[in-house]
Amino acid sequence: MRGHPPEKRERRERKGKEESAVAGLSSSPEAPAEVGFLGAGRIAEALIAGLVASGVAGESILVANRARAERLEELARRFGVRPVRNTSHLARAPLVVLAVKPKDVPEALAPLRELLGPAHVLVSLAAGVPLAALARLVPGAAIARAMPNTAAQVRASATGIAFPAGTPASVRKRVLELFVRVGSAVEVEERAMDAVTALAGSGPAFLYAALEAMIREAEKVLAPEDAVRLGRQMFAGAARLWEVDPAPLAEHIRRIASPGGTTERGLAVLQETGALSAFGRAVAAAAERAAEISQDVARSLGEETQSPP
Repeated sequence: MRGHPPEKRERRERKGKEESAVAGLSSSPEAPAEVGFLGAGRIAEALIAGLVASGVAGESILVANRARAERLEELARRFGVRPVRNTSHLARAPLVVLAVKPKDVPEALAPLRELLGPAHVLVSLAAGVPLAALARLVPGAAIARAMPNTAAQVRASATGIAFPAGTPASVRKRVLELFVRVGSAVEVEERAMDAVTALAGSGPAFLYAALEAMIREAEKVLAPEDAVRLGRQMFAGAARLWEVDPAPLAEHIRRIASPGGTTERGLAVLQETGALSAFGRAVAAAAERAAEISQDVARSLGEETQSPP
């Protein structure tokens, strides 16, 4: 039997080393003891769905919501989670995920302020709420910020995580292992969280918008259901190919764009119209808006933000 060519073996080995080297995580992280969710919106639901799909028992997930008890009952029916009527009961869980709107963070955390101690980790998903503010609101607990996306529900999230300086390795490992269960997770400096928000958080919407435009054009000839089916598979296949073969994107483009062919002509239109650079500007605009939100939130919480160097 022939082996893989040397360059393919090298890519596979490099990819395996990169995946196993993330904070020393195993490929099958141990299921967390109990996880609490404060908030029951879309991103909380996506994470719960992904965790349960990864093998975490639904009954080990506690969920509290500041309103709409029927929402908790819905999540309990679908995923087997345990609804919590009193927010303070979330302190039973050693790891608590804060999934509320930024403006609601102080009020949401008030019942937990004196209950979360050194044995707890609070992971905030609230965009723009700085680590300094979280440390002031729950001074006894270890803290982290995370920015996952809704692909967590199919265990394909891209998540950026920031920790305060000096956070113990054991805490970092616990948080990273939670998010590795629902996709890929990388540790970044807090000042990079706006870029994470723009790329990993907003980026899927930009790709969906581009795909929708291509499908609409194809529907002028194809039946709508055929255009959607082909577009969906094209999108999924391209992502899967890049995952299996992590060559630079420029190389993947080169392999498709034969000289004088259809792809080359289409790429020329994207270049001439500025569509390609528009995607870069979209990411920059999203990051800028994330920074604005961070500053607004910091002001409302009485915190000062530091400008990146």
